[in-house]
Amino acid sequence: MTSGKCGRNLTWLFKDGTLTISGQGYIYDYYCEDDDDTPW
Repeated sequence: MTSGKCGRNLTWLFKDGTLTISGQGYIYDYYCEDDDDTPW
């Protein structure tokens, strides 16, 4: 299980193959050219 923040008022949780994003507001802008650019 891994988790962290992905916005001012957003958190993420990756557990058992499922990504859950909770909270309200805008998600951080991730440049996704390769998988290392996102925390999950």
